[in-house]
Amino acid sequence: MQPTLRFVDDLITRATKIQARLALPEGEDPRVIEAADLLLKSGAPKEILLFGNITNVQKLLLSAKISDPRIHIVDTASPELQAATLKHFRDRAQAKGKDIESKELATLGTSVLNQAAFYLAQDKVDAVVAGCVHTTADVIRAILKGVGLKVGIKTLSGCFLMMRGEQHFLFSDCGVVADPTGEQLADIAQATAETFAQFFPDQLTKIAFLSFSTKGSAVHPRVQKMVDA
Repeated sequence: MQPTLRFVDDLITRATKIQARLALPEGEDPRVIEAADLLLKSGAPKEILLFGNITNVQKLLLSAKISDPRIHIVDTASPELQAATLKHFRDRAQAKGKDIESKELATLGTSVLNQAAFYLAQDKVDAVVAGCVHTTADVIRAILKGVGLKVGIKTLSGCFLMMRGEQHFLFSDCGVVADPTGEQLADIAQATAETFAQFFPDQLTKIAFLSFSTKGSAVHPRVQKMVDA
């Protein structure tokens, strides 16, 4: 079996043991419906929550011939859900001494990303997967405001998993912080090391800070912050 497929199979096996609840806020996209079906057939999640207009989601499920009691549709038009989502975001903002700008109030409670973030914060789901319809920035903004960062982590970051044969690498941050400081780089490295340990608990974690300098061949602020990190 190819290493990539073996890695995916391992993730599915581990997820199946956990039996988590997964929220898919972009439930009105046919690709999401297909993904939900594949995940349920794998046995990985305990249940999947699809966010969207009930009629639209039901039509997609019917068209795909999917009927599974582990699928639950969250009605994004529900006044109760919209009000609860709005209150949750306002309470979090006010706890930080801020408030929601008036232009955001109209859409804050109706956003499927915000609603999913609210569910995650309230422990109604264990994970949220999104980004095939919305931008990365939209997804990050909703989770950052609605859930926040893990205790001990001060810098939000992202990473890519690269595989070369039996070797595994995480590259960070390639999509969130454009020009991190030395302190932010150290924070990113810490978060990445923790993520690597979750993916590959039996492997030793090694960290490398990359720049365009080869062993001190160049002197530049962007090289120095790597040294500082």
